[in-house]
Amino acid sequence: MSKKYSNEEIPDLKGKVAIVTGGNGGIGYEITKQLSIHGARVYMASRNKQKAEDAMKKLQEEHDANQKEGADGVQKLELEFLELDLMHLNACKKAADDFLAKEKDLHILVCNAGVMAPGYQLTDDGIEQSFQTNHLSHFALFANLAKTMIKSAHESGHPSRLVNLSSVAHTFERFNPSLKLDFTSKEAINRKMGFDQIGKYMRYSQSKLAALLFSREVNKRFKPNEIRSTAVHPGLVASNLYSKTPLAPIAPLVFISSADGALAPLYAATSTEIEEKNGFDDYYATYGIKSKDSAASHDEKLMTDLWNISEELTGTKIDTEEVSKHGNAQL
Repeated sequence: MSKKYSNEEIPDLKGKVAIVTGGNGGIGYEITKQLSIHGARVYMASRNKQKAEDAMKKLQEEHDANQKEGADGVQKLELEFLELDLMHLNACKKAADDFLAKEKDLHILVCNAGVMAPGYQLTDDGIEQSFQTNHLSHFALFANLAKTMIKSAHESGHPSRLVNLSSVAHTFERFNPSLKLDFTSKEAINRKMGFDQIGKYMRYSQSKLAALLFSREVNKRFKPNEIRSTAVHPGLVASNLYSKTPLAPIAPLVFISSADGALAPLYAATSTEIEEKNGFDDYYATYGIKSKDSAASHDEKLMTDLWNISEELTGTKIDTEEVSKHGNAQL
């Protein structure tokens, strides 16, 4: 897209079902708000039920205050809580199972939740926390929902959409060319990448590059009418991600709002233009405007290596032909 996307351009989403990870705050809250206002039933995936319920209540109250009551009364937003802790891989399978116990369709999966440049730490699964939270757990969630997304695509006549949040930080590897990009093993992913004040940003960069590689590999492996994926940079947003970084004091002054930050992922999740132009493989930045990405994000070997190690570390195997066949068979 060459111009700013707007909430007014979001089509009617009535009958659509969506999941937004980290939907209880920041960009995720604004994505959830717009999807639900436009008619979708949205599952707010979060590890904290109370925070999610408080956010859903606030969202409905805000909507009530902004909506004129008509003949049919005030619109009741369709919001649901889905428990999901991205620091634990087994929680991703459970979240998918919990969702599928309630729903037969999934049209939109927005992988929004994440961490920004935390100190070096391995999760209980033995994976560096930035990589697991920002990429690997989302891969596991998607792996368990792909069949349902394909079924929904066949029924609706439009591909289901997987949106991954990347960042301009995915290009940071160019500032340290001696650090070879490597997704071939657990050991490579778990590297500290230098002393921690530098290494934590390199590890964050690795996880955000993974978002682009993941999206493009999905588009290679799945049919165009089944699942399409797009990675976006929401912009420099004054969100909680920056609360523990040196940028925290100035973030509200120089960064964009969460509502504006939600426009790029909303463009990828809802725009009719992106489907008409088959622009899913492109990289979109602030406001949903097409932007320049890194050469590494187009590296076919990195895409394949990331997919293979993601399957290995999550214990999942996405046989796209088999998934497609079963997704179609459920019609």
